[in-house]
Amino acid sequence: MGLAGEIWEYIGEGTVLVGVVLEVICERKLILKNDTEGRGRIEAAGGWVLVVGLCISFSALVGTNEYFNSTIAVLNAQTYSAIEAAFQNQSEFVDAVKAGAQLQKEAEDERLERIEVEAAYLMPRTVSPEQVDLLREYATTHGGQKMPTVTVEATPSDPEALAYAGQLFNALNSAGWKAEWGGIAHDGSASNPGLCLGDTGENSGIPNPNPVLVLEEAFRIAHIELSCQSGKGGGDYGVFVLVGHRPLTVGAASSRFSEAQWRAKGRPK
Repeated sequence: MGLAGEIWEYIGEGTVLVGVVLEVICERKLILKNDTEGRGRIEAAGGWVLVVGLCISFSALVGTNEYFNSTIAVLNAQTYSAIEAAFQNQSEFVDAVKAGAQLQKEAEDERLERIEVEAAYLMPRTVSPEQVDLLREYATTHGGQKMPTVTVEATPSDPEALAYAGQLFNALNSAGWKAEWGGIAHDGSASNPGLCLGDTGENSGIPNPNPVLVLEEAFRIAHIELSCQSGKGGGDYGVFVLVGHRPLTVGAASSRFSEAQWRAKGRPK
């Protein structure tokens, strides 16, 4: 009804204006001054024109008001929908920001973890004074001085392994264990990565308590990580520590002895 209502409203207002003009003309006797009857008829017609114009204007006004009311209702509904969509978009935006922050945190945690792993691998292995004290304490309470001599060897062409082997040799001697320097293991026995502990001459008889198990427990308490087991059956009995390349996997190594082996060999108390 928008444009049509406005047109009818203009028509009604024009009709009212015509009626008013006719009544004014008749009232002031601007026409038919001597014809009272004719002027009365024109004045009556002007009154009817005025009434019709008012009716048209009122009807058009009502229609226009209804149109504007419905238009306002539609606009209000659209406004509410826009506000709701804005809040929805804002919520989705907040969720996206949170998800992005979580991904960024995970990426940063992964980066820091990778830095820690790389640092753990790139840093040379060392024996700290605290580890020497723990070795000494265990040797004192478990007869380390009475154990067979421990031979310490390192893999060739690896300065880091050779330096770490020297630290282990000095640590064992200063902690009360008998150790001898075997130097470089040219036979390839130290080719495994990490730190290997083993014995030779098992066929000739293993002392009790088992020196390998005693030393293994001492290393565990001192937080010196072992990564492999080695041994030979022939020859005289002896204990050895082989220092290989730094392992690529950083972390605690799994035990080399199964529970059956521990029970069979007698784990030290």
